[in-house]
Amino acid sequence: MHKYQFLKRLLPVTAILAVLILVASSTKAFATFPGESSKWNQENVNGQTLQTLSQYSEARTVGSFTLIRMWRGESDDQVWFSFGNGPSAAIGNFNLGSTRTYLAPVIVPYGQNSYMALHVGTDDHIYYAMIYLNNSGEYQSWTGYWTVISGQTTPYPVSAVQYNVNCGCIYLVYAGYNNLNVYGMWFDGSTWHDGGSISNGQIYGWPSVTYNPIVNSLTIVGMGTNSVVWVTSQLIGASSWPDWSSTGLYTLYSPTIATDNVGNFIIGGTQSNTIPWYALFDEDFNFESYEADPTNWRTNNPVTIATNGYLMYALIIGLDHVANWRQLFNPYAGK
Repeated sequence: MHKYQFLKRLLPVTAILAVLILVASSTKAFATFPGESSKWNQENVNGQTLQTLSQYSEARTVGSFTLIRMWRGESDDQVWFSFGNGPSAAIGNFNLGSTRTYLAPVIVPYGQNSYMALHVGTDDHIYYAMIYLNNSGEYQSWTGYWTVISGQTTPYPVSAVQYNVNCGCIYLVYAGYNNLNVYGMWFDGSTWHDGGSISNGQIYGWPSVTYNPIVNSLTIVGMGTNSVVWVTSQLIGASSWPDWSSTGLYTLYSPTIATDNVGNFIIGGTQSNTIPWYALFDEDFNFESYEADPTNWRTNNPVTIATNGYLMYALIIGLDHVANWRQLFNPYAGK
């Protein structure tokens, strides 16, 4: 199917998923994804379990694949990060004082060997900072301060993704402050640009964005006012976003979406019983599979979908506030 027909698949997909949700809600799980692990793994930082009250975020640099995790401190509301399983460190203060946040921060690759960290401060403004690695993939420095994105406020976490490694171009989405609208901005490597409202979509909670390198598109999901996941997608360079389309997938918390490097999408959401669910689509958004989490683990936060090349992972915060991960999908498993 031609890549420009991406969203035309959503109408039949909605009908299929409506049936799958009924099946999954009455059984332990509907399916198991290729390469899926049955075991959750605790995140450990400097010999201790990572605990937080919000989602946590992870990213890998494009050049060295160096892993970094970022989270909100459980007891101090600081923004913390850790490379691999090593020591953690608060990454300093932004220019208005402490890096305190009541929300989940997010980190994304920036260029070849750097990251961009973003968080919403206690003043509801969006702040960002850069973390730099050397050519060996080891920590070198960070900007030393947090920069506010002027004029942009939100009461919820933000979502961001790098869509062009050569320019370090990043797309950011966030929920409106006093409305239900979804807004977008893009970073061209040095300056932020206001993208305005995303096709007049209205959601509860906050949106999630991903970049598909095979289709060369940005895709956004959010929980509509009917608690169903809605989606819109735009080819890079397009002048406007198309209308939002319903997936038919119910979620208790805000959904997230991610794409592996061969074009597969996974949307993660939460059932009414707080057990996560996952829906797999191919590069053209043809529906592949759906499952309720087969481990029956529960969470009071949105589930996060993370990627490492062609591998995809689920990240959750357990009811005990401990961060956990497990491999969710390997497109080459069994082939």
